[in-house]
Amino acid sequence: MIHVRDAKTEAGVRQVNMTPWLHDELLAYRATRADAELDEPAFPTRTGARRDQRPINRKAIAPAVRAANAIRAERRQLPIPGSITAHTFRRTFITLISKPARRSHTSRRRSATRTRRPRSSSTRRSSSDATAAATARRSTH
Repeated sequence: MIHVRDAKTEAGVRQVNMTPWLHDELLAYRATRADAELDEPAFPTRTGARRDQRPINRKAIAPAVRAANAIRAERRQLPIPGSITAHTFRRTFITLISKPARRSHTSRRRSATRTRRPRSSSTRRSSSDATAAATARRSTH
């Protein structure tokens, strides 16, 4: 559990549950900072101060979005919107962990393929018919 003892508002002072994996990662990170005091920021700047969102957005997120957009442009994909911030990641994470797990479109399609009953022998395609159909599908995409 993470104890948030200092926040901008009273509502921000709280206890936050964490996964065992995150707990282990944070303990391993903390071990690398054995000289840090308990009341110091967990992820301080080089000068030991608390981080704020502006440098993170400008120095980490914006360059990552630019790099991702360069790759997306090469693939002829739409760019990622320029309005992504650290708070965007927080909202996305909260959304993902609060929704029940859903199978992707691909896994649904694979599952449907596996559970489909075989056609009767009278309606089964020959292998050459299936190959022709597959070729036709690929050429239209």
